[in-house]
Amino acid sequence: MVRSIAAAFAKATVTSLSFPLHNPTLLLPPLDAPSPLKSSSPSFPVLNPATGSTIAYVEDRSKDTPKSIALARNAFEVGNWRDTSGVYRSKLLNRWSMLIEENKDDLAVIMTMESGKPIQESYAEINYGISYMEFYAAEAVRPTANGGGFIVPSPFQKRDSNDAKGIAMALRQGVGVCGIITPWNFPFGMFIRKVAPAIAAGCTTVVKPSECTPLTAIAVQSLAQEAGLPEGVFEVL
Repeated sequence: MVRSIAAAFAKATVTSLSFPLHNPTLLLPPLDAPSPLKSSSPSFPVLNPATGSTIAYVEDRSKDTPKSIALARNAFEVGNWRDTSGVYRSKLLNRWSMLIEENKDDLAVIMTMESGKPIQESYAEINYGISYMEFYAAEAVRPTANGGGFIVPSPFQKRDSNDAKGIAMALRQGVGVCGIITPWNFPFGMFIRKVAPAIAAGCTTVVKPSECTPLTAIAVQSLAQEAGLPEGVFEVL
């Protein structure tokens, strides 16, 4: 059984935001949320490359790297993420994908504001990323996915004939924590392209987005939390 403690997600704090969103909770805590403890971590500015103006300040979580890795390792081993069924992981990915679709307008605005790409390009990238998430949600339940495998004749021969000496069985399993680094120029597409297959395969993830475009990653993590991904499965630095 996987322990799901959504409130325990380690999430970078956006301390200020200069542009409106339909769903501000993608980046900012809800108005009725308890006031977070003041962090001792410094914040860094996120700039709009079109104007050079500061659009947000984000907490620097680089010092929390060991903590995030530990959370991911704990989710994989103690939380038994590696033993979850493909159906369960597929449902989570599909739920996450649906939430991304519902918040597409805001995500496109966030991506354009921090990366400088035209809004049409941001929408295209979101559609591209969603297609990958849907593909790997389907891959999670295939016989070749985590928990599946194959049986083949042994490569060794019997002494008295050319027949194979028995059979060999191979099982596919998640390998552990995946460290993922994503670029500034495709802050959503490359993000999903790396994270979705890892989660579908039963691995946990620690993601380091570019410091130029961290807002897209933070928003996607908010939606992962809403979709029900357990603590430590998807950490963002």
